[in-house]
Amino acid sequence: MQLAGRKLSTVESHLEQVEAMVKDVIKKDRPLTEAEKSSMELMKSTLEDISLPSIEKGHEDDQKIMDLARGSLEACNSRLENNTQEAATLKEDQMAKKPDGTCRQEQGGMAEQNMSNWGDLLNYVQGIHIQARPDGVLVLDDWFADGVNVFKAAAEIYPVKEKKYLDGQNAWSTKKGACDDVEKTFEDAYCTWEQNASKAVSDYEECFEEKSKTFESTRKAVLDSAEGRKAEYVASKKILCFIDVLIEKIGKDSDDLTAAVNHCVNLQVDTSKYELKNTGMPARSSPDLVGSVPADAPVCE
Repeated sequence: MQLAGRKLSTVESHLEQVEAMVKDVIKKDRPLTEAEKSSMELMKSTLEDISLPSIEKGHEDDQKIMDLARGSLEACNSRLENNTQEAATLKEDQMAKKPDGTCRQEQGGMAEQNMSNWGDLLNYVQGIHIQARPDGVLVLDDWFADGVNVFKAAAEIYPVKEKKYLDGQNAWSTKKGACDDVEKTFEDAYCTWEQNASKAVSDYEECFEEKSKTFESTRKAVLDSAEGRKAEYVASKKILCFIDVLIEKIGKDSDDLTAAVNHCVNLQVDTSKYELKNTGMPARSSPDLVGSVPADAPVCE
């Protein structure tokens, strides 16, 4: 037999049998047979010692299952919260390492100075002038003397200008390396943050998607189980009520018997203790830990 689309449990079927027995005993105004009385006493002890404790245990077990299913979803949110804090720390770190442009500005200034040094050296070299060799032999001594003076001056001035240019070039190269290192440090920190934040979001979406499906299927199963358990509990309580009537009231005043039977028929059993808790799905977050990426942001692999 089914009730509201649900198949009756064994206990509920027993309730129908016991209720029918009560009606039969009352209708025929007969006492219970010894076999019936023994059967009722056995059923009562079975309900009290096995069925009701089993219902209680089933409720406790289903509550644990429900708590675990919800806990797995709450763990997704907890991990997201921790990852969000970690991403915020990494973001502060990469922002603190972002170059303010001073280093490249100084590098540019050094490059301009070095171009000036190179121009000064080039102009000096191009400005060295040796007179054309004269045709007359008598004036060769003066020509040689003039050439010696030119090269003597160049030997003193050129190394100074060349050194100034080369020193400037080396200083620029060193500065460029330092600026490159600063930018590389920032880029590494930025990409560490971006990858960490992006992974935190994707991990959360994957976690919540998977665990929410498990939660939904678990909730449906345990709520169906809870409804059946409450029905069994109600049936058990009514059976015990009828058994007490059969054992204690049969043969006594008919008004008392009728009142006792009606009490069992209309017995309102409180099943609130078998309501499951934590059956609502935790709120799902919509994390955006990266946000809009600046146009000048490093490109991360």
